[in-house]
Amino acid sequence: MNSRRQLLKGVATATVLPILPAAPVLDPEQSKLVAALVDLIIPRTDTPGAVDAGVPAYVNRHLENNPAQQPRFGAGLRAVDEQSHLQFKQPFAGLRPEQQTAILQSMSDRKDPFFKFIKDLTIDGYYSSREGLAQELGWQGQSMLPEFKGCTHPEHKG
Repeated sequence: MNSRRQLLKGVATATVLPILPAAPVLDPEQSKLVAALVDLIIPRTDTPGAVDAGVPAYVNRHLENNPAQQPRFGAGLRAVDEQSHLQFKQPFAGLRPEQQTAILQSMSDRKDPFFKFIKDLTIDGYYSSREGLAQELGWQGQSMLPEFKGCTHPEHKG
């Protein structure tokens, strides 16, 4: 009976303890770099961009839940900054937008695995947000789409 009482106390205590958020995986400099990257991948136009949709926080949560991907992601961020230093003598986040775009274009052209990884995370985070689903796509959740045609940009057809 004593063990049952202890079990019930433990369950009761567990239900009233606040759930503390996990410590961020990305440090402030990495977070700044992620924000710059996702903002270039899905920039603000007449609809919100990736930063507006909270994609940097989405990336951090993804990495919290997938610790095996953290070293690969960290190495990718370092490679972006190394390329920036080699090419422009300053960190990526401090470059002009056209310089940042040139680096990302170079990564895309050579099919860099980190670029694909950050691009996929950006797209997943953006289109699972209110900004991506409701504001950009106009989806309100009350209807079923009979067909999803995907991206209509000619450069993305393949």
